[in-house]
Amino acid sequence: MSDMNLLEEIANLRNSIKQYKNSPKGIIANAQPYRSARGFSSRGKRGRPMITNRTLIINNNTTTTGTQNPEFVSTVSTGARKLINRNIYEKELQTKNLTKEEKMEALQRARQKNLLKKMQTRISKNQVRLDLVDRCMISGHLYAISRFGAKLVPLSLLSEEEQAQQVENSLTEWNGNIYKRDKLGNLKMQGVKVFLKEQCRYFQKTGECSRQDTCRYFHNPAKVAICKNFMLRGSCLKEDCKFTHEVNEHNVPHCTFFLKGTCKNEECQYLHVKPEYNQLVCRPFAIGGYCLRGKTCPFIHDFQCPDYQISKTCPRGKNCKLAHRVDADTTDARIAINTLDPKVFQLPDLTNATSEGNIDPRIKREEIVEEEMYYDSDEEDADIDMNALDDDSVISENGLNSNKDFISI
Repeated sequence: MSDMNLLEEIANLRNSIKQYKNSPKGIIANAQPYRSARGFSSRGKRGRPMITNRTLIINNNTTTTGTQNPEFVSTVSTGARKLINRNIYEKELQTKNLTKEEKMEALQRARQKNLLKKMQTRISKNQVRLDLVDRCMISGHLYAISRFGAKLVPLSLLSEEEQAQQVENSLTEWNGNIYKRDKLGNLKMQGVKVFLKEQCRYFQKTGECSRQDTCRYFHNPAKVAICKNFMLRGSCLKEDCKFTHEVNEHNVPHCTFFLKGTCKNEECQYLHVKPEYNQLVCRPFAIGGYCLRGKTCPFIHDFQCPDYQISKTCPRGKNCKLAHRVDADTTDARIAINTLDPKVFQLPDLTNATSEGNIDPRIKREEIVEEEMYYDSDEEDADIDMNALDDDSVISENGLNSNKDFISI
């Protein structure tokens, strides 16, 4: 080999070495795959095909940029990373950053909302349970006169401002008596220790009660609604009739002919008394069939729905058996309701009542109680039969009966 050829080989070798040094490290170019004679064996089957692309690239000096989704955020949780929706993440972050005062305010609002929901449910139940007792208005809100005035049960919601005022002043005066408000909003009479037990609403309406002796309410047969067949025809052919067949001033309606001045029946058994508020139906009589006031009742005794008379709606729906006069004007009834004097709800004074002398001879001695616990317990309020609510009952969106402005008598 000549010197020229040797120098040329040295130059080529030098260029190759230089090119190798300047090339990226770690690349094995044109690497041929390792060919297995058999491939991967499989028991009872042919081997899987060979993978021909075995090129391995290590440290290519290239930067890989992942595609970022603006809808998700990468966070580190216990043990690993996770992707979370950005809206949820921002909401959780905002909650964590709340100050202690803000958290307390949020908790208070949640409690207030829960309390409001419970009050709405309780009011709806009370409207059913106390459907046959008188109503009254106190400071623009509707109350049911429960236990003959020993307890006034709210039938409408109070605003937050009104609730705050009542917390400061829990005493209320109504009809000459002092009442104290409890945590449920009920007003309980103070200073009176003698009360009249409340009649069972089912026994009064139908003459029977499924609970019988276990019922906590009183079952006085003298305070049962009169049999309508006996009242209309003078006789009843039903041997096992549970209604009363004794006509008296407490269970018969007013004579419509007498109110018009045209009654000529000398033996008329209906009431011949002109009520002070003849445009308002007596609720205890209309729904319960019995009124303790009798002839002294200032409201008309008629089998007309007291709810529909005022608001043109009936919470009992198809279960209501009272008359619904579609063409009747509610203006006079509404005016009379909002101008009633509380004295018309004169409650029976049982302080000096004895077995020999009562305000009503039909009141039994067993009905008179002198235990304050009789009306201090809230157990009775919780015992509510919701089956009395009909599927067609008119209920508003806030859970209350649609006749929320109704004040029945």
